[in-house]
This record gives sequence, C-alpha cells and structure tokens, in this order.
Amino acid sequence: MDATRAFKETIQAYLEQMAEYDTLFAKRYANPKKNINDCATFILNEVRKSGCCGFEDDDGTPACSREPCRGTDRRGKGRGTYGSHQAVSAGVLPQDVGTQEADRQERTDRTSTTNAIQFLTMRPKNDFQRQVVAAMRKLRPATKRQMQWGYDNSVYFYAYRLKNGNTTCMECGHAFVTEGGKEETVCPHCGKHLTIKETKKQKLSQVGYFSIITAVDGLQVLRYFFIRTHQRKEEQSTFVCSEVMQRWIDKDGNTCTTSKLRAPYSYCIDDWLCGSNLEIRTHSTAFPIVDGCSVYPK
Repeated sequence: MDATRAFKETIQAYLEQMAEYDTLFAKRYANPKKNINDCATFILNEVRKSGCCGFEDDDGTPACSREPCRGTDRRGKGRGTYGSHQAVSAGVLPQDVGTQEADRQERTDRTSTTNAIQFLTMRPKNDFQRQVVAAMRKLRPATKRQMQWGYDNSVYFYAYRLKNGNTTCMECGHAFVTEGGKEETVCPHCGKHLTIKETKKQKLSQVGYFSIITAVDGLQVLRYFFIRTHQRKEEQSTFVCSEVMQRWIDKDGNTCTTSKLRAPYSYCIDDWLCGSNLEIRTHSTAFPIVDGCSVYPK
C-alpha cells in the first residue's frame, strides 16, 4: 500500500471514529459528498511545506524522510534534489530513497498508535515529567454528575422569542408565550432561568470550560474540561464533554502542562482535536483561555 492511499484511509478512519460518538462532528463532517481526495491533497501539501509528517509506508519509513531537501541528507552529505518545491497531488509521492534503520526505529518508537490518526508523542524529559506521566494513568474520568454540573455552570441558557410573543426554551424545547419587553424569564417546564433573545434563529451552539481540582501521588492537578452544546428549537439540548488540558504542580512549585492537540491551520482557539491524546506540551498562549473557568466544588 503506497503512503498516499494509506494516508487517505487513515483520514477516513478518523472521521468515522469521531462520528461514532460525537453527534455534532457527525453532522458536520460525516458527509458522503465530501471529497476525501481533495482533503488528502490539501493536507499532503501542507505536510510537505512543514517538512515532516508522522505517517509511514509498509516498510516503516516515514514519507517525509524519503524526500531530499536542498540537496543534502541528514548527515549533511550531498544528495540530488528532485521536485523539492512542487505540490503533492493525490496519488503521487516522491520515490523511495530509504533511511537508516536507527532513524526508522526511533520514529516508530515515538509514534502513538492509540488513535486512528497517529501523532508524534512528546516524551518526558526529567523526573518531574516522568512522575506526571505515571500519575496521569491513575486519574479517573469525569462522572456524569460532574459533567452535568460543568454544563450547568459553563454555558448560558436562552429563550428565543418571536415578535408575536411566542417563546421557545432552548434548553428543553418547551414553547410558551412571554410579554414583550421582558429580558429574562423562567421556563415553566424545566425551571431554568433564561435570557430572552428576540430572533428567528432555530439553532444555538455554545462552548464552555470547567475545571476539577484534585491530587494524585503528591501532585496537585487542575483538570480542564471542554463543553460544546447543540441546541435547537423544540428539541432537548445535548452536549459533549472532553478533558482537554491538565496543569500539574508539585510541592516545590514546578509546573507541567498536558493537553490535547488543537486543529492545525485554524484561528479558532476552541477547535480541539478531541480524538488526540493528553500529552506533555508547552504552555502556549492558547491555553490561558481556560483560566478563570468554573471550578467543580468538592
């Protein structure tokens, strides 16, 4: 199987995996009209610009290591260049040139195989980070009660009203009538306190965060959870919840951040790849967005 076909199948497998448990993802991306070839071509072009990717051919050699760059190989020795700036098209990859067995083994060891798409993992570099990785395995998933609390305390509750006074609770879908001029009301069905918006919109989607503070093996950890809602008139609201980041602190004040990946080439800071793993990462400017969110009470 050549690398391009394997790459496309991996993308398709990831979309199908996400569609199985994320209804919002399924409605947006699990579309048979989507052209997987165009998707793969675009990603391959971006990978080629970056100079590296984590996907492999049958022989275990990463595709990015097969292309000479600027006339040199990894040892700095001259090696003929070919097509170093041409775009990669669907079904076409550079010829196999091979790399050393040690390089292939190193990349294989550093590749995570727990997801349909394989991401290069960041290995712990010191004793503190190794302690964090060991403690991560002892954390339990958030309970339904905790996730429901996070939903209730991280998003807003609205009622959509028409000019004639017909009002719909976007939480439970119940329809009722309110007087004009009121900015807030209480749903007679679910009892939620609602902020009234006069609009003809039918849908509502929100994102929010909440955190749980706990301790494991002498380390304090702040666990951050991401919530995305799906609300539609006359329907019960639904939401998905995923743990996207952890802040670890030891008794000496040392800190370490583990998080999931965010979508590449995206300006949306809330566009988390919920199918990726929680791994040690740098505390970039994208992460402070979760600071100041609601904290689950003990």
